[in-house]
Amino acid sequence: MTRKRGLLTCGKAIACMAAIVLAVSVALGGAQRAIALQTGGMVDDKANSITVHKLESQYVGGPGMSGTEADKPAGAHPVPGAKFKLVKLNAKAVEGLVDGVSGLDNKTPERRNIDNLDSIDASGPGNSNWAKQYTDPTDFFASEKTTDVDGAICWDNLSFGYYLLVETDAPTGYQDVSSVDPSIVTLPFVQADSQGGAPKFVKDVHVYPKNRSTTVKQSSKAILEMKNGATSVQNVTEGTIIDYRISFDTWDESKLGPSADSKWASAVVRDFLPINGKGSPVFDLQKGSEKVFLKLQGKSDPVLLEGGFSKYFNAYSVKNSSDLTQQGVKGTGDVLEWETTSDGALAKAVKEINEKNPSNKVEAIFFDFKVQANKLVTGAIAESGNRLVNKYDVGTKDMSGAEVIKPNPSNPSEGDGAGHIGMSFVKTTATDAGEANLDVPLKGAKFLVAESEKAYKEGKWLGSKKANAKQAFVVESDGNGKVGLSALDLDDLVNVDLGTTATGTLSNTDGMAAKDGEAVKDLKDFIEKLAPGATKEYSFYVYETQAPNGYRSSDKVYEVPIAFTKANDGTISWSEGKSGVVHVPNYTYNQAGSGAGEFPLPNTGGAGAALIVGVGLILMTGGATLFILNRKKSKRQ
Repeated sequence: MTRKRGLLTCGKAIACMAAIVLAVSVALGGAQRAIALQTGGMVDDKANSITVHKLESQYVGGPGMSGTEADKPAGAHPVPGAKFKLVKLNAKAVEGLVDGVSGLDNKTPERRNIDNLDSIDASGPGNSNWAKQYTDPTDFFASEKTTDVDGAICWDNLSFGYYLLVETDAPTGYQDVSSVDPSIVTLPFVQADSQGGAPKFVKDVHVYPKNRSTTVKQSSKAILEMKNGATSVQNVTEGTIIDYRISFDTWDESKLGPSADSKWASAVVRDFLPINGKGSPVFDLQKGSEKVFLKLQGKSDPVLLEGGFSKYFNAYSVKNSSDLTQQGVKGTGDVLEWETTSDGALAKAVKEINEKNPSNKVEAIFFDFKVQANKLVTGAIAESGNRLVNKYDVGTKDMSGAEVIKPNPSNPSEGDGAGHIGMSFVKTTATDAGEANLDVPLKGAKFLVAESEKAYKEGKWLGSKKANAKQAFVVESDGNGKVGLSALDLDDLVNVDLGTTATGTLSNTDGMAAKDGEAVKDLKDFIEKLAPGATKEYSFYVYETQAPNGYRSSDKVYEVPIAFTKANDGTISWSEGKSGVVHVPNYTYNQAGSGAGEFPLPNTGGAGAALIVGVGLILMTGGATLFILNRKKSKRQ
């Protein structure tokens, strides 16, 4: 069968569908997760297909997207000559249902854990113990193909199941650094309905793996693993530990060093921790978790550098956000920076390995480390689709001091986003009848949040049951007027009974312990029932307990619709509802209604109230003086 004919075979099912969606993104960190295999009642006719498109992109790491062939990224060009291996897995072993086999827990394996990858071929699992454990000898399938002039590969006549897809060789001019770890493709694939209806099941899947060019030295960052205790999780809550990897291309072999003045090639790696509305980091570095690996050409397993992390990088230094102003707030300790040691130990290690392995030289550096979400994560500022994103920046220089990977700490790149359950809205100058004034955000407004209309009418507000102290969350608007409640742990959430309904001011709720508390039901039930691939709206309700300086609180409760999406790996992300960002109005003291006629002292941060009080004292003193003088004058007359 020719390539053209093969694509026509793949296109038969495509012509009958409105959209074909990617089964799973090929991610650097191997953190993608497969779901328990679903068929939607479809009968397996063994006429399913997986098509891989290798495309060049101007963006670091390639397009990394999904869709039909019509969804091909603008400006992307096909990359011929890339090799991929597709291996069918034992569904029961993947899902951990086989006695004596430690299941993958539906998690894509790290490439380093797949031993002797090269020996897995059409004849069987070869010398790979991993393949022997996770493939089915009675239904074994393995095939390696190379992308053609269209940058495509098609495997057709496939049966339902889990398939391991991994790039085994990159074409000239490209590196597979972003594709170090494989992905698991499911057939059929569950496709979300754009109108919120029941999901569809797709028999023909298109995959767009990431790519890297050697023309320009690059870097990337992704999640390797997320755990809370010993349990793997998809979403961040307090205590979650995230294992990250920052990868960057190595230096040209001739530029490693030493130079005439004994200098070696160097690197600086920066990690920008997410912050909350007050500028405090919500992730803490796990000291001692840092490791350095070298990725060798043609080798699946990276090499861990011996001697410990400190041999190659200086201990991290903490920077404050004067290096990067985030959300208009300057925090402290939110930028971590590591720099290679001045003796050039890392460049020396690369040079030594290149000399010992001329056919498997170093092509990239892997920098691994762990961070843990602290208790402030509930107020985290989310970015990029409202995921908790750890930004990063890498800068490298060769032995002459010339920049190879150019750093840009004022505008760091974004790595994989960690999913979480949360919500946000904005406090700006507006009234119920007027339009929001986005030019005047209001800082310092405090709110309670309820999970449902029924809850707030009963005086119950979202809170935490941690440490046996059921407390209501009190969230506050930041310098941009944004109010957020993030990384909610459904098992920790309670409806806190404050004993007061939303009919008056509740300004003293900071840390208020509940008289009673019960586990949340509506929100948890909604998230659990949300189908993989689906997006639906859920409404929170917010009540202002303390107004910003110069304003008075509203006595109304406002609905905040949030659109939640559950990925096929179970990860939750969210965005504003169909109506857009909710702008909670405020009331000045000179508006009609309760509190009208009151005039608050200005809070300017300078003379402010002191100036008014001072003027008042002068007037009072002057008045008293005139009164005394007038009395003396009357007596003389």
